[in-house]
Amino acid sequence: RSAVMALDAMLVVFDAARACMTARDTKWKGPVPDLTFSVVLADCFFAFCFLDLLCQFIIEFPVIDLVKGRTGYRWFNILVLLQQLLQVVSQHAQPNQRLLSTFRIVVTQLSILRLLRACIVLPELAAKMQLGVQELRVMIRSLMGAFQPLLWCSTPFLLLLTTFAVFVSEGALVWLLKHDSDNDAHMKMAESFGTFDRTMLSLYQALLGGMD
Repeated sequence: RSAVMALDAMLVVFDAARACMTARDTKWKGPVPDLTFSVVLADCFFAFCFLDLLCQFIIEFPVIDLVKGRTGYRWFNILVLLQQLLQVVSQHAQPNQRLLSTFRIVVTQLSILRLLRACIVLPELAAKMQLGVQELRVMIRSLMGAFQPLLWCSTPFLLLLTTFAVFVSEGALVWLLKHDSDNDAHMKMAESFGTFDRTMLSLYQALLGGMD
């Protein structure tokens, strides 16, 4: 199981590297065709992970834990499995549209979840191979255990950011309506604070030093 997840992560890296080289060779014009063996491997990896999760559910029935499960991070495995399902559906529904279909672009970007899953199972695989990486296993387990507290710590930050975004967006809207829309200052203001989501992003960048 761990080996299959590691191979699936390698497939993600291979597909990304091949797509970049193909696009470069075609001078960034035209679609990037799908490789048949990559599509087949993606289907096989998804089928294996789905059957593995299904077998775990059957063994645990009638008490099924969708959050922790046997590994302690089953919720993440389910999330990654959903991404794999969308990947399989997109590859067959929109073939050779990797960089042209918005659906495929979003699903492909979410494939980083499969790389994160491989990072999680890597210590288990190394332990089975007797490579002596107990410290790495402890570190990754600790990081996974800290995810939920990090999420709750981020919630007050998001609320504060939203509060100031409402204040700033209202002021920016008044300024934009009262001033000439043809000058550069108006265009820059509209680009950074013209909508609420742009205001949220601009404030976030300003806090983290991304907009000096």
